[in-house]
Amino acid sequence: MEAYWTSWSKGDIDGFQGYVHQDYVGWSVDSPLPAGKASSTKWMGFWAANNTVMVYEVTPVSIMVRGDFAVVHYYYSQVSKNSQGEMKAVKGRWTDILAKQGDRWVLIADHGGDTDSGDD
Repeated sequence: MEAYWTSWSKGDIDGFQGYVHQDYVGWSVDSPLPAGKASSTKWMGFWAANNTVMVYEVTPVSIMVRGDFAVVHYYYSQVSKNSQGEMKAVKGRWTDILAKQGDRWVLIADHGGDTDSGDD
């Protein structure tokens, strides 16, 4: 989890997607439908081209490992800056379902998103 968040924070979408299983399906709370890896890559690339992550923090809340699968629930906070120089703080919750492939864990499904603007 930390490895793909680090890639994300650097705007390295290819690096992030290297931790995503080919059959991935995820559902962000701000999306009407679940999306696969291709759609995720497109939208993450668009966001990263127009924003910079300034700082982030990920706090695991629960981790369950069963054989080659793991479920990770965590809380995150992030501050980003858009192309106009405006800062935005967000906080939220996420659940990642990971599958072990060789010596690394890859994201096979997830759900979550921002829970508020973080301006409090």
